[in-house]
Amino acid sequence: MDSSLLAQIIQDLDQHENSVRIKKLLFYVCKRVWQNDLTVIEQASWQDYIQELINKNPTVERLKRNVYGMAKTTNKPKQYILIADTLISYIEKLYSIDEVTQANIINSQAGSSNSCNLIKAYDPWQLKLVITAALNPLKAKIFIFHTLYEQFDFSERDWINLRAQQLDDLLQNLFDLYPTFSELKKKLEDTANIMEDLGGNVQIAQTISQAFRPYYT
Repeated sequence: MDSSLLAQIIQDLDQHENSVRIKKLLFYVCKRVWQNDLTVIEQASWQDYIQELINKNPTVERLKRNVYGMAKTTNKPKQYILIADTLISYIEKLYSIDEVTQANIINSQAGSSNSCNLIKAYDPWQLKLVITAALNPLKAKIFIFHTLYEQFDFSERDWINLRAQQLDDLLQNLFDLYPTFSELKKKLEDTANIMEDLGGNVQIAQTISQAFRPYYT
């Protein structure tokens, strides 16, 4: 990563008229927790969180999908989608062909060590068909939403956020976020244990993980 470019981007973001909102969104995307305490936001390191964001999103495509997806779950999605535009416009400058290639190689090697490399034959239509044939589509959507964003307490805001996203997009986000099947399976099992029972959480987790299984090797 170009350290001089990073320093310039940090300076520009810090001086931006929406600096606080941008940093709030950055914090939210990285930590999956919304933070209203301005002291915490001000003390957060731009550099640390930008680096964490890039490490978790080795391609610009994944960066956009993740940032926009999280922006949609805020209590002011229209406003924060615009903030996401701004954040992405700066952060994507830090991506280079070499860095993206290197990140993909690292992820591939990590997957190989677990014998769970991602394969290219991802079929969103077939995946959704398998899941919705076995599960109530709304329950599946709620479960996956909670897995991705670690929140769904059936509040009005949660329902609004859920309706704003398509099941196809949630499935794609889940696939992008977990590069190995073992990581995906573990996260789904964790969700089954912590979220309010939808009526067979363990079975829902198992059904979703097995639907994804053919797309990992």
